[in-house]
Amino acid sequence: QWIVYTIGTMEPPVLQVFLNTIQYPEEARSADAASAGRAQFGNVARVLGDALGAHPYLLGDAFSAADVMIGSTLAWASFMGLLDGFPTLGTYIEHLVQRPAYQRAGAD
Repeated sequence: QWIVYTIGTMEPPVLQVFLNTIQYPEEARSADAASAGRAQFGNVARVLGDALGAHPYLLGDAFSAADVMIGSTLAWASFMGLLDGFPTLGTYIEHLVQRPAYQRAGAD
């Protein structure tokens, strides 16, 4: 469910903010679209925060493909400041990037 959630629910508002604040030329950007994307992402962030609760990963104590999908999209969202105000998600990202496999992958 989390992989589908990433693609169908989480990525659209992140993409909307990205396009309207960074990617599109200034004259093509829409502040209203960016604002709507931020608001929609806030709903997504609350769902994720609730799902994580006190667990290190989405499925509890076990790392899964869901964490790869959600984590990579959250890293992108963090780049645009979308995680501000959602400390649980910031802690989650920090936990993911400290994993030895992540460290090895980024070593090259």
